[in-house]
Amino acid sequence: QVFDRMRYAWPVDVDADGDLDLVILTQVEKYIGVFENIIADVPGGAAPIAGTPFVYPFHLVASAAYQSTVPVLVDMDSDGDMDWLFSSGSPESLFWIPAVTAPSAFYEPSPQQVMFDDSLAACGSARGSFACLAANIGRTSRCVRDTLVLPARTFGCRLEAHFPIAHEIVLDGRAGASFDCTPLSAPTEVGGVVFQVVSGGYLELQHLAVTKTGSARTSLLGSPGLRADGAGARLVLTNVTLTRAVSDTSVNPNRVLAGYGGALVATSGASLRVVDTVVSDAVAAVTGGALYVADAESSATLINSMIVECTAKVSGGAISVSSLGTVFLHNSTLARNTAAAGFGGGLFVDV
Repeated sequence: QVFDRMRYAWPVDVDADGDLDLVILTQVEKYIGVFENIIADVPGGAAPIAGTPFVYPFHLVASAAYQSTVPVLVDMDSDGDMDWLFSSGSPESLFWIPAVTAPSAFYEPSPQQVMFDDSLAACGSARGSFACLAANIGRTSRCVRDTLVLPARTFGCRLEAHFPIAHEIVLDGRAGASFDCTPLSAPTEVGGVVFQVVSGGYLELQHLAVTKTGSARTSLLGSPGLRADGAGARLVLTNVTLTRAVSDTSVNPNRVLAGYGGALVATSGASLRVVDTVVSDAVAAVTGGALYVADAESSATLINSMIVECTAKVSGGAISVSSLGTVFLHNSTLARNTAAAGFGGGLFVDV
């Protein structure tokens, strides 16, 4: 690769793989970048023969770097890899570009199956605590969709607010994992909550049993126990059973949509996909005994699923849809659901 008026070239092991790469700074193109040394990847590890072409991959770090200083490679954030630090004369700015990840600045992550780790400090003797689960979720990638494999265990829930999901993750409970949101200190009270998927997040629950979700005590978006809110938020349930969920006004009555959607809610452009799942005995104090969908671009899709024996005190004993929300039912069953006020025992649509 040819550049016009190279200002600087510096051999340094950028990707910590044991060989020297070549950092460059060009004057005309105003590029800062690096040629990756891939000799070690050549069969036999042999160096190129003199006089024969050999192409080193070029990685552009920054462009339009006018009157830049020589870049400094230093581990600014103490994460074990080299970051880029340089200044520019026009505009007069200081730039810090964190490296992608250790051990390689050119590392491209791929989805991994992450095994549950009980040795984390948050677990201690309370291995079924939500804090232990949250610490393990923190071990998953923010770049790709990892699968966290849950052990055969019943996890508790959260009382104050949902756990927010802003990245992509799958929770696999096929070993026998479940959630019981019954408050330990007051078993007769409304249960706690689990997850809220926010804009850009993706959460898939697989092979799980979730019982007695209820309402968060302090959050404005405190119910129901599982919800997705915001453009691009996606919540997927695959082979899940949801039982005895409640969304009412007895706890934190000032929260938004109190009493809407006994078990599940999708709003503000979020999507919900429910596959091979059963929702039963859920109750909503207002509308949507099992599910409430609201706002344009919000949607719920049910495939090979059942909503049975759920209740809403006003409308939509099973499902309630409003404000241009959308629901798709494919080979799914709504049975023995009740709207106490008589408005749509199975399905209520308010346009």
